[in-house]
Amino acid sequence: IHCRSRPSPREGRARRDEEASAGNRVRIPRTPLGGPKDAIRGHAGCSGQMDLELHQLDRRYEALRTRSARRERHLLSSISEVGQQMPIIVVRDGAGWVVVDGYKRVRAVQRLGRDVVHAAEWLLSELDALVLERAMRGGDADSAIEQGWLLRELVQRFGLGLDELARRFDRSPSW
Repeated sequence: IHCRSRPSPREGRARRDEEASAGNRVRIPRTPLGGPKDAIRGHAGCSGQMDLELHQLDRRYEALRTRSARRERHLLSSISEVGQQMPIIVVRDGAGWVVVDGYKRVRAVQRLGRDVVHAAEWLLSELDALVLERAMRGGDADSAIEQGWLLRELVQRFGLGLDELARRFDRSPSW
């Protein structure tokens, strides 16, 4: 694990302002730690960002996302030209790292023959991280099939019932 410096407050404000002006709105649910700033803190003084080798990543949820060859080519080209701009999101699982978001970036880095990816750790349980990532993407970013795959995984892996799923996603049980 290699620590990276975190963006300056000015860079963070500029990115938020740019996203706000583009009309991107993210609804972030409350987390067990109180909020996203508490959840997305640093790991061992690394300010939440680190470089991880690809062999350290557990990509167990990769099959829950659809693939787009066009988007993957575009991302591959971008990473090749300017490097990885956004870290992948990971959570700790024992001695390993479970990828929560960033599977396209991992595949692109791998296709470019690189063995290290930039990552940010969320200090949440695996379950809470999956729910938060889904909530941050919003309803337009994923398809009904991806939602179904995620719900099935949450039922099978974590034993959640329909009422609990509805509560966590702020939906009715009929959703």
